[in-house]
Amino acid sequence: MIKMFKFSDFAETKEEAIQFFLHWAHDFMKASDFLNQNTLLLDESAYLCHRAFELVFKAILLSQNDEYDAVHDLTKLHGALQEKIISDADISFLKIIDRFYFLRYPLEVLEKSEILEYNDLTYAPGEIGADDLEKANKLFFSLWNELQRKAEFKNIIEHIQKNPYPKGKRVLMEKPR
Repeated sequence: MIKMFKFSDFAETKEEAIQFFLHWAHDFMKASDFLNQNTLLLDESAYLCHRAFELVFKAILLSQNDEYDAVHDLTKLHGALQEKIISDADISFLKIIDRFYFLRYPLEVLEKSEILEYNDLTYAPGEIGADDLEKANKLFFSLWNELQRKAEFKNIIEHIQKNPYPKGKRVLMEKPR
């Protein structure tokens, strides 16, 4: 049986949990994009990219229900959404992004990934390129903009944009330079 997480595992209210997840998702993708500027950090960039998509899907699932399956598989999480937010054309690419999860332990990707075909390209286990991360970034922010147009997420995303320093139940502090 798959473990289930409830919003109360993370926050006092459902809206607060959704806000936390969306804020973390946004910042993980920003960090992924930053790390993507250095070829030596592509694995780390890819893992954060996966995490960003995972948290967006989980935030949406929390908005639709009070719980979600404790899985990391992006295609399963997306499949559990009441309304699909990724086009059929991009589902194949989502499978590429899904493999980035295994980069948290880089040797796992070789054991747990399979060869995938996408846009007439063959992706070997563990294969990753800066162009894949750039495309994932564009897809993520396309989803982000779509969420911003939805009533249930509009205020939350505006709050995140206006107040980037409170994160979770903490406040990030920056030393003046």
